[in-house]
Amino acid sequence: MKISRRFTAVLGVAAAMALPAMVHAQQVEVAGTAKGCFTAVPCSANTGQTTESFNGATFYGGTFDDFTSGTNPNRVSFGGNAMTSYAGNVDNFGSISLSATPALPFGSNFDLFLAFTAPGNANQTFVANLTGQVVANPNGGSGGSLHFAFSPDQVFTYGNGLTATVHVNDLDINPGQVQALSGNVTVTTPEPSSMALLGTGLIGLVPMFRRKKQK
Repeated sequence: MKISRRFTAVLGVAAAMALPAMVHAQQVEVAGTAKGCFTAVPCSANTGQTTESFNGATFYGGTFDDFTSGTNPNRVSFGGNAMTSYAGNVDNFGSISLSATPALPFGSNFDLFLAFTAPGNANQTFVANLTGQVVANPNGGSGGSLHFAFSPDQVFTYGNGLTATVHVNDLDINPGQVQALSGNVTVTTPEPSSMALLGTGLIGLVPMFRRKKQK
């Protein structure tokens, strides 16, 4: 039995309504604040400090806010210019500076706290706590050069089926320098299942239109 023109029109309208929703869903906002503390210095759990110094190393927090890009719709990267103030660090995960003669011991740790305001919801708070182990720079550099190795990646699962994977890049820094903490957030959206539900719903309309045509 042929499908009526009316049903074809309904399919067209439904598809047209679903397409913008899919395109919009690909653009996910990722925003939050970056704070931290050296493990040898007490700090509040899951909060960190906007500025903190320890043995010649200083951490400056920052803020980040951007949307997943069109070239890679599931990922957004952060790594803006390093600044020596919380207000100055925009679109990065903060920055770290070393004095000309740092005394930060190898093997110490630095905890980075990334508190996400987006994606998110009113009922949940998502804070990534990534530990950076401080070791001698394996890539060389001047005396006192340090390597911050951040691990592991952290994955958040939201109630709407969206997941976000947080990754912070390792950092090499020489004495007298300031470097931005960079990384990315990979977002997985639930569009495929949504389209499957849409298709199931449209198929369910077929018997209704057939009954109407037979009357």
